[in-house]
Amino acid sequence: MDDRKAIFCVDPGGSSGLAWAVVDTSWGTVAEAMRNRQHNGSATVQGRDEMIHVKRIVDCFQYWTNGIENEITHIDLCIEDWNPLGKRSKEGSSPARIGWGLVGWLMGLGWDPDMNVEWIQPDAQRFATQARLRPMDAWVVGKEHERSAHALMVARLHKLMGS
Repeated sequence: MDDRKAIFCVDPGGSSGLAWAVVDTSWGTVAEAMRNRQHNGSATVQGRDEMIHVKRIVDCFQYWTNGIENEITHIDLCIEDWNPLGKRSKEGSSPARIGWGLVGWLMGLGWDPDMNVEWIQPDAQRFATQARLRPMDAWVVGKEHERSAHALMVARLHKLMGS
């Protein structure tokens, strides 16, 4: 079994944070796996509406997957599942619209409908501290939303690695 996992994380919202990497889960700890990730990067996506966000996220996703297509056969798409209860506004529902827009767009492009989509609860943000992300080489100075996306990756790795 291949211990290398391709993970693409999205913290959707007014400014959407992205983080992506190929991570080897055979490392002893999540911190070691994060420090040794490959084909990794992060970005912050902004735009006047959700469709602009989705298009820009898809562009980043395709650019990254074009570079790893001969190495990886499966991708975990991790999206923060944030929706404040009782907040019936565009701001409150924007993350869900961006997340589902992304999934729909990728399926429309022919991505496997069985692609592993992980909707990660906002409590993953407990990993978004400097004390936790800096030792993993995942602290992006001045880029809160990218740090948030890295925290989603850390949360996913904790689940994959059973820690």
